[in-house]
Amino acid sequence: MHPNCRISTDACLLIFDPHQDTAWIRGILQREQHRVSHLLLGGDYFDTFREGQVAGVEDMCDLLLELRAAWLDRLTILLGNHDVHYMEAKRWCDLHRNPKALNYKCSGYTNNKAKRISKKLDWEFWRACRLFQEVNGFLISHAGITGRFWHSDLQRDTAVEALDGHCQVVLQRLPFHSFAILRPGHARGGDEEKGGVTWLDFDSEFSDLEIPLPQIVGHTPSEKSPRQNGRSWCLDGHQSCYGILHRIGGLEICRS
Repeated sequence: MHPNCRISTDACLLIFDPHQDTAWIRGILQREQHRVSHLLLGGDYFDTFREGQVAGVEDMCDLLLELRAAWLDRLTILLGNHDVHYMEAKRWCDLHRNPKALNYKCSGYTNNKAKRISKKLDWEFWRACRLFQEVNGFLISHAGITGRFWHSDLQRDTAVEALDGHCQVVLQRLPFHSFAILRPGHARGGDEEKGGVTWLDFDSEFSDLEIPLPQIVGHTPSEKSPRQNGRSWCLDGHQSCYGILHRIGGLEICRS
């Protein structure tokens, strides 16, 4: 998976919020893989709201591992709020204990799923995931970045690198600590004023003006997706849309 926080690529395929719909991902790849140079998965791989209609957690894990082997450093896997709690729970699963006292648990989580996912996805996989990626001048994350986590006193590229350093520390220490950048805001029932990178609500908390980069996110589902806020976009449309971010020509919205 891609190790750098900033990349420039001819065409980046963006797929957000599959929630175990592996057939949807495979269908998109079958249509688009011939014309893209990078694949970015935008988080929320687990905790389907359509039980019995989509794949199980093991199949979702197998697809993530398959894509990692096939795309190598042309792949970015971001984490969403429905993934972070399973990364955190792995600490307990490795000890053959029921996960408890999780900092980041959200709807859909079960200990049974945590144990099954833990058997499939090792620490090497989780540590290689990211919380954001800058692609062709857009900051891409599961839910978005607010000014709270942006170093406005730094030049843009240096600020991106500072944000990446913060996120890397969070991911390395995640099983043992609680971080504001991963917590929900008031709009999603949390204690923070606004949600962090996996929780920011696009409709009620997101602002296109808080950082100098345009953003592309998922996380906040709507039948009206894709939808725009200033220069920025949300592409969570209940598996109805995806995007291709071109180096020349910007964001192409695709319906599925």
